[in-house]
Amino acid sequence: MIFILCVLTSLFVLSFLFIPFFVGPGGQLSANASLESEESLEGMQKSLLEHYVKNERLFANSQLRKREWEQRQSFLTNRYVDITRRLDWIRFQKGQKHVG
Repeated sequence: MIFILCVLTSLFVLSFLFIPFFVGPGGQLSANASLESEESLEGMQKSLLEHYVKNERLFANSQLRKREWEQRQSFLTNRYVDITRRLDWIRFQKGQKHVG
């Protein structure tokens, strides 16, 4: 009896964990689906570049400590790479739809 209760509880919990994979459009996670616009991703890229240049100037003018600059540089660089990969993937998928 306890075994059956444990199995049912586990299945119930697992169903809630996997619901986001099936609820979003095309079986994607809902949060992932919000980044489908090339324009918004290009805007984010531009914004990140502006922040990077701004922070680089602050560091060059000794208004930022080296450690703080390194942390910001790392964050902005990684975020830019992530957005660029996402944008490339979206463009690749659009190209595949036109071919097929």
